[in-house]
Amino acid sequence: MTQLREIVVEVSDVDAAARFYVARGLHERRRGRWEAGPFVALEDDDGVRLMLVEGDGGVRLALTVADAVGSLASAEADGAQRDADPSRGGGGTWAPARDPFGNAIGFWSRT
Repeated sequence: MTQLREIVVEVSDVDAAARFYVARGLHERRRGRWEAGPFVALEDDDGVRLMLVEGDGGVRLALTVADAVGSLASAEADGAQRDADPSRGGGGTWAPARDPFGNAIGFWSRT
């Protein structure tokens, strides 16, 4: 089972970005702060999440998988590059990488 969990967009102003996307019809679900800074989670009517985080710009796809560490290893075997070691928190494991084309991706599992 693999699902597109969320699209993460780095923005210079989380509040202004949230206002922009809410005006486009997305629904604000959560605001908070994590070690990297503030975030706002938005969703469309089907539950696809847009996560706005503070940063220099960029987009990352997050995939929900049964085993984040195993999925990272499989992706590395297919040419992906690990961005950092997998980390636990928020009720699961996060394993960030770059796909073979240089795009930021990450694998999330509840394990």
